[in-house]
Amino acid sequence: MSAGLTRTTSGFLWGTSGLYLIAAASFVWYLFVWNDWAGQRSPSAAAVQSTTETEAAAFGFLSIALIGYLVTAVVFIAWFFQAYRAAQSRGATTRTWAAGWAIGGWVIPFANFVIPKLVMNEVDRMSNPEAGDPPIGDRWRTLPRLESSDTWWGLFLLGALTTAVGSNWLPYADIKSASYATALVLVACGMAATAGSGFAAGRLVRTIGDRLPDPGPMSFGAAVPSPDQVAVSAWPSTDREWIRGYEWAGYEEQTVRCLSCRKDVSFPTGLKRHGTHKIAVPTEDGTPGRPPTESLNPGE
Repeated sequence: MSAGLTRTTSGFLWGTSGLYLIAAASFVWYLFVWNDWAGQRSPSAAAVQSTTETEAAAFGFLSIALIGYLVTAVVFIAWFFQAYRAAQSRGATTRTWAAGWAIGGWVIPFANFVIPKLVMNEVDRMSNPEAGDPPIGDRWRTLPRLESSDTWWGLFLLGALTTAVGSNWLPYADIKSASYATALVLVACGMAATAGSGFAAGRLVRTIGDRLPDPGPMSFGAAVPSPDQVAVSAWPSTDREWIRGYEWAGYEEQTVRCLSCRKDVSFPTGLKRHGTHKIAVPTEDGTPGRPPTESLNPGE
């Protein structure tokens, strides 16, 4: 897991949360100014101008916060995808989701209120040091979640729903009615909840990122298969007989030439193109042998 991406993501989350707090405070101030204006039967020109300017400032801060939110969402999803790939490379089995759901789970209507959190739960548990040394098998499934994970998602849902209700209510409410004030309160509370969600998400990102060490520079080395897997070696050359069908689940890093994507690939941290690469199965004398008939990864 890239430490730089983790720091960048948490920084964006905390920065955007600050923007949302400023926007929430501006809406609270606008509520006070609006209340003073709405309570006057014949508002003075100064009161009207002050209310108009405060309203414009409040919605201006909200627009800036929304821009920051969109940029941060892209960065966060990129981190989320990489975090899942890094966590599953610890040799985790019996996974319910795949890394692609860290992206796709956000775009399915209604399901996006549930799927991202379920995927994050797996990242959280698979990265937990209490799962032991890789390969962790299915030991991760019973581990507890981080409190920051539940806080992030609970405040995220509260903020999204409250802001949506308030912002859609505002255009239809009488500007001098109590319902207009209620809509302003909902928008302010929604932005405050979103800010809290961002702060919790930043902490969550840092915690999981620290659990998944930075792979550092790629290097050639010996493959160390896990005890419950067939002994398989990856060869750093293209003059060997290669096969497809083994998803690397070891933890020792090494670099090999993959014939399927024709690039140097770092195992286990470089599985970015696809989950399986062409590798060679050695025989007893150390030379590549023929592909076995059974699965090369009995843990899957």
